[in-house]
Amino acid sequence: MIKVGKVLVSEEAVAARFACDLGACLGACCRVGDLGAPLAAGEREAIREALPRLLPGLPAENRERIGASGWVDSRDDGKEQLACFPDGRCVFSVPLPVAARPGAEVPLGCALEAAFRSGATGFPKPIFCHLFPLKLACFYDQTAVNAERRPECEAGFDAGCAAQTGLLEFSRDALVRLFGQKWYDALLPAARAERERLAASPGRST
Repeated sequence: MIKVGKVLVSEEAVAARFACDLGACLGACCRVGDLGAPLAAGEREAIREALPRLLPGLPAENRERIGASGWVDSRDDGKEQLACFPDGRCVFSVPLPVAARPGAEVPLGCALEAAFRSGATGFPKPIFCHLFPLKLACFYDQTAVNAERRPECEAGFDAGCAAQTGLLEFSRDALVRLFGQKWYDALLPAARAERERLAASPGRST
C-alpha cells in the first residue's frame, strides 16, 4: 500500500492492469447489480440540469421508465442512487455501436458520458462509475482506493495485461477529477516505485 497525501492506495490497485473490453463485458458495469450507482454530493443536481439534453438520446423504454418512476432512488440509509430496470440495467444505459461476440447481447454504454464527450453537458457521470473498477473507502480523515475484481470485468484485466496498461493510468481522468492533477502527478512515481518493489519480491510473478 502507498500513501499520497491523505489517500491510501492498495497494493492491488497499484499492481493491477486494466483496459475496458466492451466487446467482451458488454458494458457490465451499466447492467449488472442489484443497486444503481450511488450519487455523491451535488451529482443529483448536475444530472437534473443535464436531463433535458439527455432524454432525447435515450431509448423509448428508458424515457418511459424515467417518466413513470424517476431516475433516482433513495436507499435505506438515506443516500441516493441511480435507478435501474428490474434486470439491472441503469436507466441511463444506451446501446453502443461496438462489435460483440456472435450471439451476445448488444453492448451498453452511458448516456451521461456520451453527452459529456459530445460537449452537450458538463457532467461526465457519477464519480462512482467514473472510478470503477476502483472503489473508495473513507474512514476518519483518510480515503482508501481499492481495486474491485468482478467476474464480468475479468476481460478488462486481461486486456490491461495484454496492453501493459496500469489500472491507475487507465483511471487517470477519474482520479484527477476526484483528487486533482497535483495529487495524480505525485501518485505516479510512488506507484512506479511500489510496482518495482512488488516485482522484486520473492515468489511474486510480474
